[in-house]
Amino acid sequence: MATREGSARTRGGLVVERDERGRVLVDVIDHPGHQVEEGTFLALTTVHEALERGGWVALNTPRPHIQVDPRRLSGRPTIRNRRLPTTMVAELAERTEGRALLRGEFGLTEEEIDEAVGYEADVEKALAA
Repeated sequence: MATREGSARTRGGLVVERDERGRVLVDVIDHPGHQVEEGTFLALTTVHEALERGGWVALNTPRPHIQVDPRRLSGRPTIRNRRLPTTMVAELAERTEGRALLRGEFGLTEEEIDEAVGYEADVEKALAA
């Protein structure tokens, strides 16, 4: 999406604009005079959805079974609608009988387990960068 001349506003280090559908879009700008690259604006709804799915590591990899809810486990990433942190699921999945335990004792599906493992791998990559 190209920025329309004079339509963007800078607020507290963010460039804020509305797109043709009325969605609020934001982009980060570090220093005055920097140009905003086309295609870097994000709709606030996209940011909100990514944060609910696990933060910035979930922005480009939607995982519907991952949830971050401040009312559940103090906002730790969990399996959606459960009090099972993704860290625990990923750690158990690595054990010899871990997946069977997660399916049998916790009632998780393979897809839920795979998403937790993938999510935690993405977090590790992001932290190592």
